[in-house]
Amino acid sequence: MVTIDGGLTASDNGALSASGQERGEFITSIRPKVLFGRRGAGLEFDVEAAATLLTFANGTQDNDVLPDVRAGLKATVVERLLYVGAAAHVRQSEIDPFGSRSGDTTGDNRRTQGTYGVSPTIERELSTNSSLVARHDITLTTNGAGESSRLMSHRSLIRIERKPVPLGAAVELSRLENELEEFAESRFTLDTLRLRGSIHLEDQVVLGVVAGKDRSRFVLSDHTDSLYGLSVQWNPGPRTELSATLERRFFGSAGVLALSHRMPFMSFALTMSRQPVTASTSLGVLGQGSDLRGFLDAILTTRYPDPVVRSGLVDTVVTNRGLDTRLPNAIDVVAEYPQLETRINATWVWLGPRNTASLALYSQTLRQLTREGDPLSTLIAAIADNRQTGGSLRFNRKLTPQLSVETSARWSKITGLSARDGDDSEEKSYRFSLMKNVSPRTSVSAGVQINRFTTTVSQLNSYDATLLFVGMSHRF
Repeated sequence: MVTIDGGLTASDNGALSASGQERGEFITSIRPKVLFGRRGAGLEFDVEAAATLLTFANGTQDNDVLPDVRAGLKATVVERLLYVGAAAHVRQSEIDPFGSRSGDTTGDNRRTQGTYGVSPTIERELSTNSSLVARHDITLTTNGAGESSRLMSHRSLIRIERKPVPLGAAVELSRLENELEEFAESRFTLDTLRLRGSIHLEDQVVLGVVAGKDRSRFVLSDHTDSLYGLSVQWNPGPRTELSATLERRFFGSAGVLALSHRMPFMSFALTMSRQPVTASTSLGVLGQGSDLRGFLDAILTTRYPDPVVRSGLVDTVVTNRGLDTRLPNAIDVVAEYPQLETRINATWVWLGPRNTASLALYSQTLRQLTREGDPLSTLIAAIADNRQTGGSLRFNRKLTPQLSVETSARWSKITGLSARDGDDSEEKSYRFSLMKNVSPRTSVSAGVQINRFTTTVSQLNSYDATLLFVGMSHRF
C-alpha cells in the first residue's frame, strides 16, 4: 500500500523561542509512505518506509527530509531447526534528551538514528519433553550518541531444557558484550551461567528456582559473583500470560516481568525489567507494544484467527478512524559507559464499534552500572544518567461513517541524575483533530495542537507554541 500525506501548519512560534521572541511560521509537509507485508510458509516480512519533506516559509528552521523506516524479517531456513530473524529501524531521535521531543514540525532537536539487528537461532526438540535453543543477537546502532559513533551489542544464549511434567530443569549459558566505538571505557562483558529447577502446579502455574554465576568484566576489573532467584509462569488460557523472574545479582536486584491480557474489545500489556543496558533492550528495533497496531491485532485475534485477514482489518480500522499508531516511549540515551536500566511500560487499548481509546505510560531510569571494587566507576562522570516518565491518553470517536474526531494529551519529563543532578525538562502537548473520509481512498483533516515546554537547563529555553493544521491523505 502506498500513501501520500500532505499538510500545512501555521505556528505562532516556529523556532520554539522563549517568551517575547516568538516568530510566526507556515510549515509545509509532504510524506510518502509505503507499507508492504508478506506471509508465507516459513517467511514473514514487513516493511514500512516513509520520508517527510519539510519546508519553512519564514526560515525559522532549515528545510529538511526526515526518513522513517521499519523492517522486520522472520525466516525458517531448516524446518524445526534453523531460523533467522532480522530487523531495522531508521528514525528521528533527539540530539539533546533534555530538549524538546523530536517531531514532524515541533522543533529541530532531531537527528537520524539507525538500529539494525540480526538473530540466527537454532531450536531443536530433543525429545517429547526436552529442547535445545542456541541464539546469537547482533545489534548495531549508528549515531547513537549524537556523534559519529557506533554502538555494537552481542548477546548469545545456549539453553537445554526439560519441560516441567511435573518437574523440569534447565541449564543456560549466556554472554553479553557491549562496546561504543571510540570509547574504550564503554566496553562491558557479562557471562552468566544459570541452573533452573521448576515444578508444574495446578491452574497452569509453574514455579521455579534459579542459581548460577556472573562473570563481569569492565575495562579495569574482572569479577565472578553468585546469583540466585525465583520465577513464575501463569497461563490460565489463550488470552492471559504472566511470566516473571526475580534475581539477586552483583549489581543488586534484577528481573523481568511481562503480563498481557486480551478480550474481544480490549488489550492490556505490562512489562517491567531491571537489567544491564544493551542496544537491543534500550533501543528496541521493533519492540513489542511500541505500536498501536499490535494491540488492535490482539483484540481481533479471537474473532479473526487468520493473521493475514486480521492484518488487513487492523489496517482498515487505522485508516477509517484516522488513528495515530505511535505510542510514547523514553528517549534513547546511549552512554559512554555501562549502564543499568530500570524500565516500566503499561499500555491499555479499547476498541468499540465507534470508539477507540488508549492509555500508555512509561518510566525508565538509567544509572551507571558499577560493582564494589571497580576502580573505573569513580573516574567516570556519569553525565548520561537520568530518569524519564511520560505517557499519552487518546480518545477517538466515529461521529458518522465518514467523520471521526480525536482528542489526545501527551506528556514527558526527564530528570538528570548523578553528574546532571538539578537538570529537568518537561513537555506537554494537547491535540484536537477532525478527520473526514471524502472517498474510499482519500481523507482530509484539520485541528489544533498546543505545546508547553519547561526546563531548568541553562543552555535551553522554555517556550509555548500553538499550531493550526490542515492535511490530506490519499492511498493508491
